Amino acid sequence: MILGIDPGLALLGAAVLDERRCVAVRTLKTKAGGRHADRIAALMRQVRSLFDEFEITAVGIEDQHGAQVGATKAGATNANAARVREVVGSIREMALARGIPYDEPTPAFARRCAGLSLDTPDRDIKRLVRVRWGIEVVFSEHAANAVLVAEATRRRARFGRR
Repeated sequence: MILGIDPGLALLGAAVLDERRCVAVRTLKTKAGGRHADRIAALMRQVRSLFDEFEITAVGIEDQHGAQVGATKAGATNANAARVREVVGSIREMALARGIPYDEPTPAFARRCAGLSLDTPDRDIKRLVRVRWGIEVVFSEHAANAVLVAEATRRRARFGRR
């Protein structure tokens, strides 16, 4: 099973795919204004529960480089980018400690794998994810992106890097 992650500190999208369908789709949350270390610890407990609940064989974490560059150009501070990098690093460490390989597909690659362009609106992504992977529960755009990341990771594992 592949665990896909759309990283964030306030909201983190997570999805687990088996060979045929999405078996879990979640948006993990932390409370704004809380201590940074407590928020990361809370997220890592929630991610660890996914590792414990499912037999994860690979992890895909959406590459954040492009998002960070775009945020910086838009005038955002690097503080949030650094916090998200810390979340990504913690998930990487968790996977490696369990001997599970990880990949970091870009948002563009993840969307291409689903037949989408980088500028596809979130509502269209959610609609495609709902239909293609048979998801019947309400889920966030972060969780939808996590599904795309999991699928991109599966394709890279199967066909090699592209």
